[in-house]
Amino acid sequence: MGLKEKKSSRTRRADFDFQDFFDNGGMALHVVGADGTILYANKAELELLGYPQDQYVGRHISDFYPDRNAIDDMLVRLGKGEKLNKYPAQLRTCQGSIKHVEITSSARFRDGKLTNTRCFTADVTDLYQARHEISRREDQFHQIFDSLPVAIYTTDRHGKISYYNRAAAELAGREPEIGKDEWCVTFRLFTPDGKPLPHDECPMAIALKENRPVRNQEAVGQRPDGSFFRFLPYPTPIRDENGQLVGAVNMLFDLTDRQRADEARQHLSAIVESSFDAIVGEEERILERIRAGERIESYETIRRRKDGRLVPVSLTISPIRDATGQVVGASKIARDTSTAKESEQRIRTLMREVNHRGKKPVRYHNDTRNQQTDQKPR
Repeated sequence: MGLKEKKSSRTRRADFDFQDFFDNGGMALHVVGADGTILYANKAELELLGYPQDQYVGRHISDFYPDRNAIDDMLVRLGKGEKLNKYPAQLRTCQGSIKHVEITSSARFRDGKLTNTRCFTADVTDLYQARHEISRREDQFHQIFDSLPVAIYTTDRHGKISYYNRAAAELAGREPEIGKDEWCVTFRLFTPDGKPLPHDECPMAIALKENRPVRNQEAVGQRPDGSFFRFLPYPTPIRDENGQLVGAVNMLFDLTDRQRADEARQHLSAIVESSFDAIVGEEERILERIRAGERIESYETIRRRKDGRLVPVSLTISPIRDATGQVVGASKIARDTSTAKESEQRIRTLMREVNHRGKKPVRYHNDTRNQQTDQKPR
């Protein structure tokens, strides 16, 4: 740069009104002395806090900080020559309300000694309140999710677990690590037919990778203690207001009770169909009575043993109900009545014999009388 250009640059700077720039600029600014006294505050700073100049300038900066630890930390760090960039703090206004601010500040030294600090104050009260409202709503959602008896968890868009409720931890049998575990809260995963299912291929991973809900894909989870549970996941992407993927939420529906109920229903329908309990001609009527919740006592029928021999039995069948009162199965007691039947048959045979023998003396007596009558002289 030539001499003429340097002179022109100095002239432009001399013509620029720096005082007006700082006094009337839109950014709140104040200068604090080495002892903490406010030496200067521009119009934006005074308007931000609502103080007249004579009630703000000349006072110690800590008078306006409700959190004394915050201002003490700032002054110590600035005294060491550190620069503060968007330091979160609170300032008390003239009306007594609190402004949430971010302080950007640096110190000025002369001959190695602190002379003053220059501080720019950004009002972030609206941003703070918005963040606080979002946090409050998230807490409410978490409270709702935590109270639900169904397993629910969320991930970020990369698949890392960001939240899980108590039911999810209990179902998985473990405490997932927030920000570390990926895709699913389970220890291990398998397909319904028993094949290993990598976590990055599970329904939640598919939902995130393909940005779509995944439905009707059952899976089997294994807990650290070795136990298994069958479940139906409902992974659903979460998008922001612009439609961009930001994460996903998944609900795991435990199918254990349903599986038990299905097995019980199958057992109920098989009561009269098994090879050892065939009830000829009465299947539908008995099943209908059981489904209606009726108890069947002393039902006489025939049971086939493994060797093919038929034996008489007396059945007592009672319906089994779930927690809602629905019939999901039946309990059955079969009592072998072959001995009783044999005893009954012997008694009947004996009675017939007794009856038969009881008639013989009568017939003998009648025959004798007839013979005597025939032998009398005529």
